[in-house]
Amino acid sequence: MGLTPLTFEMVGLMFALWGNGVQLLGFFPEKEGTGPTGPTVGVAASLMGAFTLTLGAIWFVVGAPFGRTTGAAQQQLLFGAIALMYGLLWFGAGFAQLRGWDLRPIGQLAVLCFILQVFEIIVIATFRPWSVTFTGIEIALALYLPVLAGFYLVTHGRTSAGWVGWTCMVAGAGSAWLAFAPTGIAPFLTSS
Repeated sequence: MGLTPLTFEMVGLMFALWGNGVQLLGFFPEKEGTGPTGPTVGVAASLMGAFTLTLGAIWFVVGAPFGRTTGAAQQQLLFGAIALMYGLLWFGAGFAQLRGWDLRPIGQLAVLCFILQVFEIIVIATFRPWSVTFTGIEIALALYLPVLAGFYLVTHGRTSAGWVGWTCMVAGAGSAWLAFAPTGIAPFLTSS
């Protein structure tokens, strides 16, 4: 159960991706009764994802769920770094949404996350032994790349919110797989 923090993180990330995805797709009315509801969904979802991802990153480093050997420590640090990168991005998005601030800086930070994500995917490709689990992790991480690109493009007026909403939904499905397959909760989803 070394990937227990991953389950925790991915549940929060599913909330962040789904909540922002449905808001971008316009599935929630902007206003019900006298109060705005659409933006609340995005803010709450972003902060839920940020919180769980940050706690999961700490768990990977402090709890050492893979063990204390050099190889295990390297993998834990990488998974912790990925979680913290997204946790910080979602904290920024959540607070910017909450305050009604310009989201273009969040889009610009998403470009940095895109570059780091590509690097992290390459590093994970070097892990051995290779397995269905690591292949799935690589695919799930690759699903986040269009979301990161979309954050930049939509905040800079270069694509539609709907396209980014759908990328969030697809990445959310990848997060669901990460939450349940490699962690052993749903072993039928992977043969490793």
